[in-house]
Amino acid sequence: MAITARDFSQLVERVAPLSCAYHWDNSGMTLYQHDEIKRVYLCLDVNADAIAEAEERGCDTILSHHPLLFSAIKKLCADEPVDALLLKAVRLGLNLYAAHTSYDCAPGGMNEWLAAQLGLAVPKPLIVQQAAQDGSMLSGIGMIGLCETVLEPEELAQKVKQALNLPVVRVAKGKRKIQKVACVGGAGGDFLKAASDAGADAFLTGEIKHNFYAEAAVLGLTLIEAGHYDTEKIFIRAMSEGLQKAQNELKCNIEVICPRECRRPYEFF
Repeated sequence: MAITARDFSQLVERVAPLSCAYHWDNSGMTLYQHDEIKRVYLCLDVNADAIAEAEERGCDTILSHHPLLFSAIKKLCADEPVDALLLKAVRLGLNLYAAHTSYDCAPGGMNEWLAAQLGLAVPKPLIVQQAAQDGSMLSGIGMIGLCETVLEPEELAQKVKQALNLPVVRVAKGKRKIQKVACVGGAGGDFLKAASDAGADAFLTGEIKHNFYAEAAVLGLTLIEAGHYDTEKIFIRAMSEGLQKAQNELKCNIEVICPRECRRPYEFF
């Protein structure tokens, strides 16, 4: 059953409210070409493989985590990689919608899933951006919670590898044993100090700039860098489940298509 683009936006906002997004972000409908939406393709990134599979499987809309368009366009050049992808989407008549920080910062969003994968007990937002009158979170970034037992840095690294199905992680060992862990999926280096201020013994994120390793050493935290992709790959499953629940609530029924194969944009050697 088809729904309108407005109804589709309302559906996604049940899972990833635009009110949760950062001001610099470009969450929402970034390419609108038609008003009838029946078949939606989910992906982390709008790349050539995603567009090709969306076309092959008869999708009319792509719902990604990362927006293809982050900022205003002044010109389009077919030989520029991002521009070429956008032009391909235009030729195919695809709508593009991104649930980026709108999902990162949403209750039940990306970082809650990451904390659940790590098995953190008593998880709560690392930073609350908006709170309701009853104190419940309306939006926030990151999560902080407790390990079941006190761990050495090496033990936490093994736990992360197992939880995220990773062959390796980067670890800068801190000065103390670990019970309280903060996590921010994706590029979360800017929240390292917030993790320390919240009493975290370790901080897990996807990717981090070199200078934050020095900062972590001064703060005495264990720092674990697990890869941007691997800390956010849960998006496809999580968003699929969230959309199904939202569809049940709103009494609508569009088809949500997940990729046949999810893989990192790089390999380990």
